[in-house]
Amino acid sequence: MKYIFLLDEAGEYAVLRASTGEAGMNLIKNGYKLLVGSNSTIGYVIANNTSRIVSEVSDDPVYFQNELLPNTRSELAVP
Repeated sequence: MKYIFLLDEAGEYAVLRASTGEAGMNLIKNGYKLLVGSNSTIGYVIANNTSRIVSEVSDDPVYFQNELLPNTRSELAVP
């Protein structure tokens, strides 16, 4: 799956704007967003302006478990 987040006008939230798959479409429909600097890969990447690769999310202290994406095993995020 692919997700594209863009910052809101205030620069406080990363808002999901584009995605693939049914879960992604549901997230967009529900206005899914993550707080910049939050305990999530996206929040971390935006706050620190650095890329992040997580090969096993269950071992990662920054990973945020999304109930709509239970099969996620790895993540890659770039600012």
